[in-house]
Amino acid sequence: MLKDLQELQQKIISAVPSIVELKFGCEINRLGEYYNPKKLREYFVGMFSDKISIVRETKLGTWLPFEVPKELFEKWTIIGRPILLEDVLIALSIKSGQYLTEKGKFVFINDDGNYEFEWLLNTPLHLQSEETISAINKLIK
Repeated sequence: MLKDLQELQQKIISAVPSIVELKFGCEINRLGEYYNPKKLREYFVGMFSDKISIVRETKLGTWLPFEVPKELFEKWTIIGRPILLEDVLIALSIKSGQYLTEKGKFVFINDDGNYEFEWLLNTPLHLQSEETISAINKLIK
């Protein structure tokens, strides 16, 4: 599943490069055990003249805000914002088909009437089912 998810994420990022632009809410990875030894998720908040503002998601689900020197930014990897249904549809270049929404799900049916995939609304790609990830991965060339 993880390999399929990572492959699909790369395909979608290629089609929608704005996913990995450094913007508010963008997930980052500060390299090195010294910076983030517990590998907790961190998000970019803003850049100021000499500092970068970040928040870290703690194990308790709370947020820990802090600032770091701007010169450390070069050592980071931008993971990006969560991939959403909108990004998937752009990557698929869907121009026609039928879209249904029922009980919090988005269902895409192609022009031939074949069911393609089901997406849980308000849920990013990495939290979708294995079946959804696999189906979309096969559709995106």
